[in-house]
Amino acid sequence: PGFILAKIDVIDKDEGMNAKQNFYLTGEHAEDFKLDRASGNLKTSLSLDREKVATYHLRAYAQDAGMPDWKCASDVVIEVTDINDNEPVFTSRTFSTSMREDTPIGAIATKIFATDADGLPPNKKIDYAILDSDHFTIDPDSGIVRLAKELDRETQAMYNVTIRATDQGRPRLSQTTSLIVLVLDVNVSG
Repeated sequence: PGFILAKIDVIDKDEGMNAKQNFYLTGEHAEDFKLDRASGNLKTSLSLDREKVATYHLRAYAQDAGMPDWKCASDVVIEVTDINDNEPVFTSRTFSTSMREDTPIGAIATKIFATDADGLPPNKKIDYAILDSDHFTIDPDSGIVRLAKELDRETQAMYNVTIRATDQGRPRLSQTTSLIVLVLDVNVSG
C-alpha cells in the first residue's frame, strides 16, 4: 500500500488559483487505489494480487477547481505483474493405489496432480520428484508414476513414497504428499 504508480498531469492555461485542478478516479476496483486530489499522484491503497485482479481499467479525471463542470479524463490501465506467492497444492492429501506383485516394470502405478494458483509460468509450472524410493519413478512434467523395480509382496507389502511438487518461480516453492502403494499377492502354483 502507498506505492506510487504514476502522476496524472494536466496543463491549464489559467494562472494562480484558477490553474488548480482536483483529481479523482472511477472504475471497477478504483478503491484499490488512491488518486491524490491535489497532486495527481496515483498510489495503491492495498496490496495488489494478480490472482485476484490481473488488469485494472480505470478512468482518471482532472476537474477545474474554479469551474467544476470543466473536466477532462484519461483512461488508466494497470497490469499487475505476477510474483511467486503461491505454493503448489496437491489434489489429494494422500494418494493411494495397488499393484499386483507380477506387474511388469514400466507399468503405470498412478498419476499425481498438483495445481499452483499463480497466474503465469514459470510461477505456476510444476515439476514432480520422488524423494525416497527407487522402486518407482515419476515423470517430472506429467506426474505419472511408474514401477521401476520388481515387486514381491512377501518382501514388502506396502510402499509409502514421498512426492514433491515444486514450481519454477523465484523463489521456488514446493509441497510434499504421500503415495501409498499396496502390493497385491499373486498365487504362484507349483
